[in-house]
Amino acid sequence: PIDPAGPLSGAVNEVWSVAAAEDGSRWAATGGGIVHWDVATETPTVYTTADGLPTNHALRIAVAPDGSVWTGDSGWVARFDSNWEVLAAPPGVDGPAMAVDSDGSLWGVGGETQLYRFDGSEWEVTEVPDLSGVGEWSPSLAAAQDGTIWAGTNMRKGLLAFDGEGWKNYTDELPNGFALNVAVAPGGAVWVGSESDARGNGPGVARLNEDGWTVFTTADGLSANHALVAVGSDGTVWAAHSADGVGGVSRFDGETWIAYPGVGGSGLGLSVDRNGMLWMPSPQGLVGFDGERTTHLVVPVTPPSTTTSAAPIEGWDPILATTRAKPVPQAATCPAGTDPNRPGSADQPRPEPGYVRNDAATFDPVRGRVVYADALGATWAFDVCTNTWSALDAGGVLAGDAWGGLVYDVDSDRLIALGLAVSVYDPTRNSWAQVTPAGDGVLDYWPVGGSVWDPVSGLVVVQHMGIVKAYDVDADVWTAVGGLHEDVGQMLGYTEELDLSLIHI
Repeated sequence: PIDPAGPLSGAVNEVWSVAAAEDGSRWAATGGGIVHWDVATETPTVYTTADGLPTNHALRIAVAPDGSVWTGDSGWVARFDSNWEVLAAPPGVDGPAMAVDSDGSLWGVGGETQLYRFDGSEWEVTEVPDLSGVGEWSPSLAAAQDGTIWAGTNMRKGLLAFDGEGWKNYTDELPNGFALNVAVAPGGAVWVGSESDARGNGPGVARLNEDGWTVFTTADGLSANHALVAVGSDGTVWAAHSADGVGGVSRFDGETWIAYPGVGGSGLGLSVDRNGMLWMPSPQGLVGFDGERTTHLVVPVTPPSTTTSAAPIEGWDPILATTRAKPVPQAATCPAGTDPNRPGSADQPRPEPGYVRNDAATFDPVRGRVVYADALGATWAFDVCTNTWSALDAGGVLAGDAWGGLVYDVDSDRLIALGLAVSVYDPTRNSWAQVTPAGDGVLDYWPVGGSVWDPVSGLVVVQHMGIVKAYDVDADVWTAVGGLHEDVGQMLGYTEELDLSLIHI
């Protein structure tokens, strides 16, 4: 049976976002739970689904002025004040961008044009007007003391500012329209970090204050022009550089930048504590740097007792050749009176398409429908007999992004969503549950490259960073079955005639 809580896994050290609290502690959103670090003693406290969270995977975290903690992911948010409280959220709320203002209201973004605010009891949404094509949100929001909400954008669409009534879009002031992340200093100065181009270069760091805009580059001391910024409550400004082999961090001294090229960590989700120390996410824990010393915080994890050894590169475990599939359920047929060739209503409710969140689908042959996780994280069904959409209003939470797609596991009659987290949909209960698989888990700071169901072994097969892995949903165990020459892309499908899974090169 699926255990929604599961054991503490190594994914707890896959850190996605860090928030520094005014009491000196750190909070981290990870692939395996929310971690609260008492840095003085380097003691972690880990919160998981066993403590009330809907999933162990979270992308963003923020600390409010009153010390409460907010976290979330696609379609859910939770607040911690001695205990976790999971709050109903609109399907479009997108956890990767989160900020709490001075009044304690939570701000988030969703879709391509929605800004959400939660005042503690109700959600309200504001549509971004047409500002020359804002494109997708970046995973960055910042709340200023004067109430202005600042938002970064992807696709080089500039910086957005919302004052509660109207919007302003800064583009001409920023080289190439960069504004991947944004931070606001205590005095009101707005700092903007830049995304990299195809070669890993960026146009630098920009600052907006009473004197207007100033752009800083390597000529001003930055370690690199690809730079993501964070500002502490004491005014300390840091930039992290982590694009395509360009590493290191830089600190602003008020006039120029001091470069520290040897420090590693991720730029997105970084934070600065009350003492001016920089904290960064990484695939192996939390990285702190104070200008002289690097601190590496890792949650001790005991490996599960049920592990499997990975097959060597080019060596293949025979697990996929073992016939273990259970009898396949009877496939659905269209009821009398339905016509699959007749189009459905043109104005029927439909899922939200787009690249923003999940956008993954698979066919459920037992019920004759396509199950679709849309761009806002909602679950839909498409009836192929009547060509109609219906919102399933599924319980539970589909964790994270289903970059690896959805796959229907025929012999267990369940759907598996694969990405940086694993979610299982039970159609008989119309509910999602998160799992923490044992063995060579797929949660490895990078999503899987597609998935197929193998009717010989009865397992879900994926390609993940050049390794082919098989997932047994009933036992909740991954097994590495063989290696490829490189990470070759998406699994396309299974051919019964050749007993092969096809992989896109």
